[in-house]
Amino acid sequence: MQLCIHLDLQQQVRNLARQHQGRLAHNGIHNVAVLVLDTHSGEVLAYLGNLEGLASEHSPGVDLVQAARSPGSLLKPALYALAVDEGLALPQE
Repeated sequence: MQLCIHLDLQQQVRNLARQHQGRLAHNGIHNVAVLVLDTHSGEVLAYLGNLEGLASEHSPGVDLVQAARSPGSLLKPALYALAVDEGLALPQE
């Protein structure tokens, strides 16, 4: 994996992650990680392993991009996206 971090994109990713973390904290989600890749070249364009400044009990020093996790944690977003694409999961009106 080749790193080619774009400063402007990195700052946008950090700002968006902070905004979303503020909303997600109300649901008990305190950590945010973002990895932005160029799908053609495989270059890493932005990398946020976790947000700094979190309370110590939420492990802000853990790089969540590289942290080991169960297969279910990786499959849930993909399965949800597939269900939305197939019209199986729709927002409540």
